[in-house]
Amino acid sequence: MVLLRAGSALAFGLCAFAAASSELPPAGRCPGDAPATGPTAEIDASRSPLRTGSVIEHEDLPSLRGLLPSEVWQHRDVFFFEGMRLTIGACHRRYASSRSYAAASARDAAHARLDEAGNLIDHIAGLPFAGDSIDGDAPDAGARWAWNLERRYRGAGPIGSFRLVDLPDARALASLTTPQVFAGEFFLVQASARADLASRREPSQKNIWVAGGVFREPPDARHLAWRQYRSLESAANARRADDVFVYLPDLRKLRRAAGSHSDGLFMPRYRAAGQGNARVVPYGQGGRIGSLEAGHGGTLALGEDIDRGFTGLALRPNAWSWRVIAERELIAPLNARTEGWPLRDDRNYGPSGLSLASDTWDVRWAVAIEGRARDSAAPFPRVTYWVDAQSAHPLYVIRRASGGSVREVGVLAHRYSGDVASYPAFPSGEPANVFDPVAAAFLTLPSGGWRRESWDARSVPRDPQELRALLSTDGLVRGR
Repeated sequence: MVLLRAGSALAFGLCAFAAASSELPPAGRCPGDAPATGPTAEIDASRSPLRTGSVIEHEDLPSLRGLLPSEVWQHRDVFFFEGMRLTIGACHRRYASSRSYAAASARDAAHARLDEAGNLIDHIAGLPFAGDSIDGDAPDAGARWAWNLERRYRGAGPIGSFRLVDLPDARALASLTTPQVFAGEFFLVQASARADLASRREPSQKNIWVAGGVFREPPDARHLAWRQYRSLESAANARRADDVFVYLPDLRKLRRAAGSHSDGLFMPRYRAAGQGNARVVPYGQGGRIGSLEAGHGGTLALGEDIDRGFTGLALRPNAWSWRVIAERELIAPLNARTEGWPLRDDRNYGPSGLSLASDTWDVRWAVAIEGRARDSAAPFPRVTYWVDAQSAHPLYVIRRASGGSVREVGVLAHRYSGDVASYPAFPSGEPANVFDPVAAAFLTLPSGGWRRESWDARSVPRDPQELRALLSTDGLVRGR
């Protein structure tokens, strides 16, 4: 097990994410370069060297085998395709975060701790655990990385459009089945632990974050909206349920939803039946369809969380038992450059509809953490996150059944705002320097999958009036 050793957040200033470490591979050192020492010294230096700007086409895939999780490589016919052009981006770039987040990480790191149940105690703002404090062989190493993942720097939280494409069979390339397409707006407002706010939280907030959205398409789902509130108390108590509300446009009703123990972001699916009329949003084919029954007597039952669409944006670390299972060099679209919907509608996702290959993929040092759900009823009892060691952002997600069989393999794409011209700054004038979650592609086994695109997402503070609408349930009935 390689032990990451990082300098303090203060010492490394703007580079303070999870591990701005001199022990990470040197910035600019690409695969195939043979280091004399350091965490990649044992990597086979005989493989074909890759350089920033190298273009990988389909026939060159063997050169990437050692730089991808085995589950992604096993399903390379889905995630890569003939005609792809993958460009190698920066090698081990030290991406800057905001000055306020770096300062908070340096100032507050001494306060955060874990109890025996994996709960996070006394975290104020910034990164909970500095990279040099995490011994990869320690029993709590996985939990520390999981909390770093959840409390990673997200600016004020992403707000933007989303398009979800539900693919019934990602492997049946000649299939005539029409994918289901859903579109709308979403948000995840970081309500507390905000290093850029003097009070560390938005006014009157007792939540760590508030998330939600509204459907615009298809017509049967139009104006269906939701809010999810995750309490600050949940960090010290995994059983503290989220408050989740769904606005039902056909009934003009706001109702508390099932799925309040969602691990990540809630996304509703529903069926409304009553008075001889049925409306169905058939999202998540192959899974159970939650139902809303509206009879003359007015009994209501909301459907459960579909557990897809926004996988990787948030998690509940203390609902899992974690361990570190690997650390190594990978490539991933951490700073993707090829735009997609809604900025452009002609991006090529390959025959499977699930390939992010025609883009820029950075070379990164990543930590793999495996979680086992404490709740036996969890839809995916085992999960592996590949976490970028420097930024603490998720690169890949593999979800498994309790026996270990793979159920989902996901590739997550982000875009670094510091490389985006005219990206809004914080009110103080400080650059946001944030990774926006712009896309995700998940293969669902034995077949099928889904893709999310959110290329207009921005993670900067919003106008106070708009923010009030997002943080309250009042905004639901006004179509936000």
